[in-house]
Amino acid sequence: MNNIPWRVRDKMNIREYWIDILFTLLAVIPVCVSLYIDINTIENEYYWFQRSGSIMVLFAVALDFEQSKYTKTKESSSLMIEGKPAIIGQVLSITRVYIQRFSIVLIVLGTAIWGYGDLLFK
Repeated sequence: MNNIPWRVRDKMNIREYWIDILFTLLAVIPVCVSLYIDINTIENEYYWFQRSGSIMVLFAVALDFEQSKYTKTKESSSLMIEGKPAIIGQVLSITRVYIQRFSIVLIVLGTAIWGYGDLLFK
């Protein structure tokens, strides 16, 4: 078990993460469906796979933005600035850290699909 102070261990509860699961599915499913359509269509002039990259980016950014609501600040008990406890870091649950990293991967992947997805079918 890691003793990293800016991470808080938590048990995963599906009810707490339903919006994250929804955004992830909305980011991934259109890409999979459009890839299937583009592979199985002989004459394809619309390049749905490439267009689905923008949808992936949209929902991945929404997923990343959703994680920012769960970031909490950690205050120092001994260091005071102007009579208030100093903020020494941010606290995220370990699950939220992994979701945030996954959303960044989806953003990068969606951008690559959006920019170069048509080259697979030319």
